[in-house]
Amino acid sequence: MLLYEDKPTVFLGGPITHLAIKGSPNVQYQDIFLQVFAVLSERAHVYSAHIEEDFGNIVFAPAEIARRDLQWIDSAHILLFIFPHCVETALPLRTDGTFIELGYAATKQKPTAVFMPNISNHCLLTQGLLQQKPWIHCSHITSELIIETAFEMLDELN
Repeated sequence: MLLYEDKPTVFLGGPITHLAIKGSPNVQYQDIFLQVFAVLSERAHVYSAHIEEDFGNIVFAPAEIARRDLQWIDSAHILLFIFPHCVETALPLRTDGTFIELGYAATKQKPTAVFMPNISNHCLLTQGLLQQKPWIHCSHITSELIIETAFEMLDELN
């Protein structure tokens, strides 16, 4: 249980690489991450490599990224993972890092929401992880849905 004056922490994960390519239609997902970060930051401390790294414009050493991201997952009260799909092909925008974080998160037994359309485009292990409790799987990605889900998860902490 959180003390009244404490703010909970939220880990906001998802691929950065595909969202940083200028001219790509997938840049629209940056807006979703920014909106979610802004609204959730009013109520929680939000850990987001998207913000920390300015969508790939600020480069960190790989060891630093690994240490930081796993530490963020360890210290977060709730975990949110956004797996956008390519606007042009509807295929998942995949990065190894996000799947490593998702696997690591599975070992933590923390409230986790995964926003992943077209789940059948992902491997059976990923599909199986999304059926675990206390995980939530949402097949749509909108800033409103992510924020609403996060607020419900945060409310359950109290």
